[in-house]
Amino acid sequence: MNNNKFKIIIVLLLLSLAIYLFYNPIIYRTNLDCSYTFIKDSYIKGDTLKLIDMYDSEEGSWKIVIVINKGDRKNINKEIPQGKVFETTDTDLIKGIMKNWKFIYTGGDFATIENQLLMYCDNILVFDSGIVLDNSLEGLQNNNFGWIEAVPCGIMSKYIQKFDRVYKPIIIL
Repeated sequence: MNNNKFKIIIVLLLLSLAIYLFYNPIIYRTNLDCSYTFIKDSYIKGDTLKLIDMYDSEEGSWKIVIVINKGDRKNINKEIPQGKVFETTDTDLIKGIMKNWKFIYTGGDFATIENQLLMYCDNILVFDSGIVLDNSLEGLQNNNFGWIEAVPCGIMSKYIQKFDRVYKPIIIL
C-alpha cells in the first residue's frame, strides 16, 4: 500500500511539473551573438527608422520570436494573448512587420526591459532587442541604438497578437 501511495505522489509531482513548464517554459539560448548592421552615428534624434531599412525580408527564411517576462505581463497590451513565448514564420506577417513597424530614434535609453524580440534569418540570430508592449508605450531598447519608440503606439501589438504561442516545456533558441 505504501508503495502505491509513493508512486501516486511521484506521478502527481511529475504531472504538476509538466503543467508548470507548459505555462512557464525553460528558455535556452544557444546563439547570443547577433549580426547587426545598425550604425548608431548614422541617425539623429527624431529620425524615423524601419526594420526593412536594416534587413531585407525577401531574402532567406525568417522567424521572429517574442519572449514576455512573467513580471511584465500585467503591463502588456491586452490584445496580446496570455503566454510567455510567441513566434511566427508567416512570410506575409513578417513582411508587414518589416514594412509597417516605424520607430522614432530618440537618442536615449529606456530603463531595464526584460521582454525580448529575436529575429532569425536562415536560423541565424540577426536582431536581438528588448521590447516594450505596454498599452500607452511601445518600442525597442538595444545597446546598439538605445530606445526607439514605435509610431503609432499599438502597431507592434497589432502584429504580435497574430503570432503563434509556443507550447513546449523547453524552448531552444
